[in-house]
Amino acid sequence: MDKISIIIPVYNVEKYLDKCVQSIIDQTYKNIEIILVDDGSPDNCPKMCDDYAKKDDRIIVIHKENGGLSDARNKGIEISSGDYLMMVDSDDYVSSDICERLLLLIKSHDANLAMCASTFVYEDGQKSNERISENEKAICFDRSDAMRHLFRGDILFFMTAWAKLYDRAIFEEIRYPVGKLHEDEFVIANVLDKASKVVYTERPMYFYLKRSTSIMGQKGKKNIEHIFQAYQIRYDFLKSLEYIDQNENKKSIMQNLRTLYIESRPYGDIRAKIWDYYKSIYKELKVKDKKNFLFRHFRPIYILLYSIKNKRRS
Repeated sequence: MDKISIIIPVYNVEKYLDKCVQSIIDQTYKNIEIILVDDGSPDNCPKMCDDYAKKDDRIIVIHKENGGLSDARNKGIEISSGDYLMMVDSDDYVSSDICERLLLLIKSHDANLAMCASTFVYEDGQKSNERISENEKAICFDRSDAMRHLFRGDILFFMTAWAKLYDRAIFEEIRYPVGKLHEDEFVIANVLDKASKVVYTERPMYFYLKRSTSIMGQKGKKNIEHIFQAYQIRYDFLKSLEYIDQNENKKSIMQNLRTLYIESRPYGDIRAKIWDYYKSIYKELKVKDKKNFLFRHFRPIYILLYSIKNKRRS
C-alpha cells in the first residue's frame, strides 16, 4: 500500500494547529506519515507537536531553528519516506478524504501529480465557495497543457504548493528557495516540467485560512521584490525548454509584470526595475504592429504609453 507523507511547517499558529492536525489524523486513507516541522515557533506549538506525536505513532516531529517556510518544507521532504508527498500549511485544514481521492485520481489516470480545488475560509468562519462538484469530473493535462494553463492563469491554485499530491520523484532535485516569500512561484514551472501527467478535480478539498497577516494577504515591498525575482527565474527556466511556445512565455510574463507594476506603485525603485524588464521582454517579442499588439493584449499599457506620448506632443 502506497504511503503518503504529509509535510506541515509549524510556526506561531497555536490558535489553528489543532484543526489542521486533526483533519490529517482523521484521513480515510490510513497509510500516512505526518511530519510536523516546528520552525522555532515561539508559542505553544512545539509542545503541541510533541503531544500529538505521543497520541499517534504516524506523527514525526522535527524541532529546528527558525528558517522560514521553505526551509521547513525542505526539511520535511528530506526526512519523508512516503511514495507521495503532500504540503499542508499549519493554519489550513483539509477534507477527511483528500488523500484517498487524490491518490485514486493519480492511479486511475496514470498521473504523477493530482490537484484539487480549494476554498478560502475567513477568520469569521465565512467560506468563499462551499459548492461540491457532484460528478467530480477529472481534467487531465500533459506537461505542455499544464504549462499553457500556467501561462493563462486559468486554474486558480496552480501556483500553490498545497492542494496537491505529488509523486515523490518530482522532488528528487527540486527544493523550495530558502528565505524567499511566495516560494511556490519560484518552483511551480519546475514541478510541472517534472510531471508527465497532471490530473485536476473541481471538488474543493483544501481549506485555506485567509488571514490579513498571511504572506498571501500582504503586498509590501519585500513581497513585490520576491514575486519579481520568481517571475524572472521562471521565465529563464521556461526559455530553456524546447516544448514551450516562447511567444506565449513572453506574453505570460508581460501580463504578470503588468499586474505587478500596478501593485508596486509605492515603491519607485523596484517599479523602475519591473518596467525595464517588461520593456526588455517586449523587445524580444519583435512585434511588427506594436499598437495593435499592445491594444489587444495589454490595453492598460497601451493607454499609458500613448497618453505619455500625447503629453509630450502637447
